[in-house]
Amino acid sequence: MPVLPTSLSAGQPLGASGSSAAGLSAIARNEPIWAGMRPHKSEAAGYNTVRPANMKPLDSTIAFRTPWFDLLAKTLEPGGPPWYSLRLPDYAAILALTPENRVLIVRQYRPAVERYMLELPSGLVDPGETPEETARRELLEETGYEAGSLEVLGSMFPDTGRLGNRIWNCFATAVRPVAGYVTEAGIETLVWTLEELARAMLDGRFDHSLHVATLMAAVARGKLKLPEAQPRMAP
Repeated sequence: MPVLPTSLSAGQPLGASGSSAAGLSAIARNEPIWAGMRPHKSEAAGYNTVRPANMKPLDSTIAFRTPWFDLLAKTLEPGGPPWYSLRLPDYAAILALTPENRVLIVRQYRPAVERYMLELPSGLVDPGETPEETARRELLEETGYEAGSLEVLGSMFPDTGRLGNRIWNCFATAVRPVAGYVTEAGIETLVWTLEELARAMLDGRFDHSLHVATLMAAVARGKLKLPEAQPRMAP
């Protein structure tokens, strides 16, 4: 991901003048951009403000753009400070079961959290794709498996405070490896029993909240039942 510049070339400045200076100074010191900053009073109080159900921003501009997301500055009240959020493509996450009722898990390094993560196969919905098409593509690209059948269970908002996209929960069955298919570099595919998955959730090894939500969406719809499990004991 590109490094944030020390000034914003488009859209609203980063907060009020004092907050903006503090944020830009933090960037120069390679500290989090929110170091020394507090939310705008109107934003902090906004959670307790009754607003019309169909309220739309008075203005919305792109304050910063990357290949992966846009930082939007939305003005809700005349003369008020902007509310910042990210505009990015939807996600699709796939809970994939083999004919033996085992779950495909991918292990990959995530720079954002600086650790290897155990996750469901997932990815961004490309322009022109349906969530189902994305799910089938990402499943194959990341694991080398293709789905015998795939159902979209619905979507959810990942983070209504800052993200404007949705995650699509997908359930694939009868998944089988494609002979000779070369998967994406840096991704390891694991095949777990449902008990192993339940245990990994309990002991914190499977802790991607969006993917836990995808799993529980399948459970709530009766697609599978997780067995009772005990957390793995530390050595």
